[in-house]
Amino acid sequence: MGVLWISTGSGAIRAEEVAEVAVAKASRVIGGRIGRDQFAVVLRSFRGSQTSGKTVSRTVWNHADESAAAVVARRLIEHLIVRADSAGTLRVLGSGEIEFDRVEREAAD
Repeated sequence: MGVLWISTGSGAIRAEEVAEVAVAKASRVIGGRIGRDQFAVVLRSFRGSQTSGKTVSRTVWNHADESAAAVVARRLIEHLIVRADSAGTLRVLGSGEIEFDRVEREAAD
């Protein structure tokens, strides 16, 4: 059994620490003006929080279309279930496709 990671824009989070995969609405501010709404696929985790009851959120993908973000969130959940015992990293590409990079274990001597 290995460790499964999910790549985020600012690093990675262990899959076992993820409490929720959600789609959250976020407005993008460009040049002091609020631009179009974006819908982000967000990972929420209680682990690593400094205060009990608070969550740490990490965005893994965003898009202007809410239904596209919902599809990516569902696919990510499916990958988390199927690859729960795998060692490697899940990465959401800009296209919304999910890539899995397997980590091969070294053979014991």
